Amino acid sequence: MLVTLYRLEKTDGGKEKIGRKYTRNRTETLSLRLTAEEKDLLRSHARKRGQSLTSYILLSALQYSNAEQFRPLLKSLDSIRAELLALKETHNSDALADALEKQDQIYDEVLAAIRCR
Repeated sequence: MLVTLYRLEKTDGGKEKIGRKYTRNRTETLSLRLTAEEKDLLRSHARKRGQSLTSYILLSALQYSNAEQFRPLLKSLDSIRAELLALKETHNSDALADALEKQDQIYDEVLAAIRCR
């Protein structure tokens, strides 16, 4: 089955927009058992995002997988932020404030990358 998908991207204002188009040829199947309530909940979430149930489940799982790959990096960034905040308290330096801002930007970019994969 040939499937056309669109990546969700963030605008400068932080809103999500439909981005690049890509296609994949899906040839494999996967079955799972769940309750009627669980299926209804997944369908509801898929509908809210304008996706098929299959696309919603697949993309959610892949997004979670991507997030797990980035978890060590996010932990390192959190650690660096804590150190920078401690230094800022004792030194009150503009350079430290700039470093904190850059660290925050990198953190946000990593989170955005996780969401768009």
